[in-house]
Amino acid sequence: MTLKTHDTSSSEKGDSTALVRCYHVEKEFRGGPKVFTDATVHVPRSAVFLLSGPAGVGKSVFVRLLLGLEQPDGGQVWIENRNLRRLSAQDSARLRRRTGIVLQETRILMSETVGANVALPLEIIGMEPSVAARRVRSILRSFGLEYRDSVVCRNLSASRRKLVAIARATVHDPFLLIADEPFEGMDEPDVRKAVEAMKRLNMSGTTLVLTGRVDTLGEAFPGCRRGVIVDGKIEEERPADWIPA
Repeated sequence: MTLKTHDTSSSEKGDSTALVRCYHVEKEFRGGPKVFTDATVHVPRSAVFLLSGPAGVGKSVFVRLLLGLEQPDGGQVWIENRNLRRLSAQDSARLRRRTGIVLQETRILMSETVGANVALPLEIIGMEPSVAARRVRSILRSFGLEYRDSVVCRNLSASRRKLVAIARATVHDPFLLIADEPFEGMDEPDVRKAVEAMKRLNMSGTTLVLTGRVDTLGEAFPGCRRGVIVDGKIEEERPADWIPA
């Protein structure tokens, strides 16, 4: 397949304040239909962007494109004014370490405790242990997990495991949080804790990109920017109470 990059020079100048920029993205997998045919979306810094669409339409593919885990067949994906295609493997990994990531598969360490799982991003970035310990305690309190610090994760409910995964994704104050169906399968009290923590993170300047059901996400984040995947494109929707970022 011939890669089509499209000319984005004028768009880049006009939207350089956007943290996430996708231009005319195309993506297909061998033996299947095109997931994206011409997807363009801009997410401003410190915004909340919710992406919805039916199951199998491409929400998880969009997440993987933003994380640099998949490359587009056409078009470009930019994060923080950097074209992901042009980043080295080392730079891509460094960018992901600064990003909060919640995938549908929680990928927590089942044989480790809640505290050890939440502390992992801080260990990776080399935070001083005593500082990291204080940070972990603070995050656990904000998620209502302070009394679960020493509990091994395999002994938690599926809902609590997802809550731990979200806490782990936010412990290092990421500049960008990307979460794929973060609340799916969670109990309502745990959803409320996660939403409040994400709102606090956003108020501190973190950009949120979330995928999921529009009713659940829209209720949790009223007035945010919304997009829906339709026929391989991302159509931005404006709720009645939408306020420009």
